[in-house]
Amino acid sequence: MLDVSEIHLNKPNENVNCFRNLILTQRHNRTDFYRIITYSLLHSSKEHLYGNILFLILNGTPMEMIHGTVRIMPIYFLGALFGGLFHTIWEPETDLLGSSSGVCSILGCNLSNLILNWHEIRYKEVKSIIIAVQSTYLLGTGIYSYYLEDDNTSHPSHLIGLFSGIIIGMISLKVFKITKYKIIIKAISLTVFIIFFKFLISIYLNTNNLTFI
Repeated sequence: MLDVSEIHLNKPNENVNCFRNLILTQRHNRTDFYRIITYSLLHSSKEHLYGNILFLILNGTPMEMIHGTVRIMPIYFLGALFGGLFHTIWEPETDLLGSSSGVCSILGCNLSNLILNWHEIRYKEVKSIIIAVQSTYLLGTGIYSYYLEDDNTSHPSHLIGLFSGIIIGMISLKVFKITKYKIIIKAISLTVFIIFFKFLISIYLNTNNLTFI
């Protein structure tokens, strides 16, 4: 992932303009669909980058070992996609970069794994506490910062990443013991995913306050 910690995004030079063509900005052309993914490849600082890498290793590596890269990677990128789409709708006046939405989606799929494979997971109580602490911290800081502090973090996109990780995880992850209620959960999750995705895409395409850089 790219680190742009030494680059001032508002400085008018060729390198900065190159990076700005990859992030979600308040004035980007809504036909630049690639930005909805490429924004997640850039980070505002080394701390931002290293924090996301650490979070991804702690939550993503165990899931990848159990369910495989093919099932986990789409969750990450779809989480980034959903977070980017939601950000352009909810906070169109601010720029967005960083992989936090994708990272939060990996946390969300950990919760899906607990729900789908509760009886087959070892140390599930410990894992539940770890996930609960991380999720509570994410929700708490998001709500607090959004309403009480004026920081530059896109907390709503983080929460959407978490939500999408739960939903997509329900669809994508392995089920080690198939039951009727798990099949129903997967069907409901697929329906929610389709509806939510179509909703975000339709609003994104019909947003009129986005113009060319």
